[in-house]
Amino acid sequence: MLPACGPRSSTHLQSRIDKNQADVAHGATWGYTGLVKVITQREFRNNSAAVMDAVEAGETYYVTRNGVEVAELRPTPRRRRLTAEELVLRHRRLPTVEAAQMRREADEFFGTEDRVDSDDIGELSRD
Repeated sequence: MLPACGPRSSTHLQSRIDKNQADVAHGATWGYTGLVKVITQREFRNNSAAVMDAVEAGETYYVTRNGVEVAELRPTPRRRRLTAEELVLRHRRLPTVEAAQMRREADEFFGTEDRVDSDDIGELSRD
């Protein structure tokens, strides 16, 4: 069940916004505002479970405080989890790392003055 529309929600609030936006052509945002629902902070607080159920089902809401939009509630994109085989294939497609080449490039970029070599790692861990 969706939250009930109070005197300050959806249609009423949208008409107030439209009156305050004289610089926007009449009806220019109709398609956009028709896709989302506008609810007040109070309506969200009082009906949060119903709003979250609607968001989970694909609805988008704008939450307002004192007539000003402060938040957008929308579903997160659904991502398919990769299988172990897909992860292994992706890993195998990664370029190989040549340690000597990477060290040369790092030395060219950063210099060698403060370089910590693999021989120095044991000394650092003992401190």
